[in-house]
Amino acid sequence: MAAFRTTSSLMKAAPGNFPEVWQRGLGQLFENDILPQSLGGKPGNKHLAWYGDKILGLAAATSLVGIFGKSLHRGVATHIHSKAVSNSFMREHFDVLVPILANAQDIQPKITDDVAGTIIETGVARFYIQKKRAEINNLVDWLLKQAIIDTIRYCKK
Repeated sequence: MAAFRTTSSLMKAAPGNFPEVWQRGLGQLFENDILPQSLGGKPGNKHLAWYGDKILGLAAATSLVGIFGKSLHRGVATHIHSKAVSNSFMREHFDVLVPILANAQDIQPKITDDVAGTIIETGVARFYIQKKRAEINNLVDWLLKQAIIDTIRYCKK
């Protein structure tokens, strides 16, 4: 398995930037390449989503270690990692993460937390199989950045 990078430009990015490399990559896939079968996707997408979930988790963990190094606090890292790769977090940011489906009137009402996670994780798996790590790294950077920002906002309350 090819390694994910262990350093990140994550903290240099301004809050609110879009995951443009990820978005461009998704634009090159067909909707049925990422949708669950229940919404017209390919039959194997559920298995790819499981695979993508594992890849996304590994990439996020690797990136967190790259960002914080030896100063990594496991409790904080676990919180940020869990938030960043959760289906509910991906659903919360779905329109930014999957803009090709943002205006799909027939699909939008059916986007639950699980469906959002399945779509994004299937995309991750497809990019991994195609050896497109830049798309995955861009997604991971954006998810972690947003999770860190949300955690800081929560702690300031």
